[in-house]
Amino acid sequence: MEILIHKILAKFATFLGMSELRALDASIHERFIQLGSDPAAQANYSYWGRRSHSWRQTVPPVRPSRGDIKIYEQFLRGKMDVKRVLILGSTPELREMVARETNATIYVADESFSMLTGMLKFAPHVDPLKEKWIKDDWLALPLPAKFFDVILGDVVLHQVTPKREHAFLQHMLFLLQDDGIFITRLFFLHQSFFEKNIDSIVQSIYISNYSATEKRTLLMLQVLWLYADLAARKLNRHRSAEAFDRYVRERKTKDSILENVRKALIADKHSYRSWSPPDEKDLLQMISSVFFVQNRRNAEDYPVARYFPVVLLSPRR
Repeated sequence: MEILIHKILAKFATFLGMSELRALDASIHERFIQLGSDPAAQANYSYWGRRSHSWRQTVPPVRPSRGDIKIYEQFLRGKMDVKRVLILGSTPELREMVARETNATIYVADESFSMLTGMLKFAPHVDPLKEKWIKDDWLALPLPAKFFDVILGDVVLHQVTPKREHAFLQHMLFLLQDDGIFITRLFFLHQSFFEKNIDSIVQSIYISNYSATEKRTLLMLQVLWLYADLAARKLNRHRSAEAFDRYVRERKTKDSILENVRKALIADKHSYRSWSPPDEKDLLQMISSVFFVQNRRNAEDYPVARYFPVVLLSPRR
C-alpha cells in the first residue's frame, strides 16, 4: 500500500510546476510543524516566517548592514578555490554576495520554507535553481564530514539556545574542511552597556539622524538588553516591558515611536526567545575552544556595531 501511495504522489507531482511544488511543500512542512510536539520548534518556524514579510522594514543590527557585508566579502575573497559553500539561514544579503563572489555550489540551510522562498524577493540577483536548499535543523544537517570549504551565517550562534551553542560549533567544525573557513557576525554585550538607563538610551537615539524605523528598532533592542542577565544568559522581557511602559506613562507623551515600542515590548513579554547573548570574554572563550579567530572587524554604519563583530574562523583540530 505504501509503495502504491508513493507512485500516486510521484505521478501527481509531474503535473505541477516549480511554484506549485514549492507551495505544496511549504504547506506540508507548515502542517508538520503545527502537528509537532515541540512548542519551541513551532514558535521558531512562525517567528522566521514573519521575518520574510518584514525584511524590507528590518534594519541593522537585525539584518547585516552594508558595512557588515563588505567585511564578509573581504574575508571570503581571501579563500581560494572555493567549491562548496554553506549559508546558514536565508539572509538575502549573504546569498547575493556569495553568488556574486564565487562560482561554488551553494547550499542554503533553513528550518523555514517561507524564509527560503520569501527572502528571494530581496535578493533579485540570486538564481534559486543554482542553490541547493536544505530544510533542517542546523545541528542535524544530513551532510558528510569536511564537506564545505566555507560556511557563512549572520548572527547564527545567537539563533540557538545557550545549551546548544557548543554542539552547534562542533557541528560546524565537523562540516568544514581542515583548511575551511567559517565567517559569521557575532553578538555580545559589554558590562559598560548596563551603565545606561532608559532615558539616556532614548535621548541618544532621538538626537540622531536615524529614520523612524531605525529608532524603533534600536529603542526596542536596547531597552530589552538593558535588563539582561549575562551570567544567567537570560532576557527579562517582563521587566523591560514594565519599565518602558512606566517610562512612557510618567512622561504622558503621545510620541508615536515611543508608543509603538511600548506596545511591542508588551506584546513580546512571553516570547520564547528569552536568552541573552554572553559577554565578550565568555563568547570568545566559547568560540576559541573549537575555532581559531583569524580575523575580526566591526562595521561602522550603525550605532551598536561594536557589539556585532564579523569574524573569520578556522578549525581547531
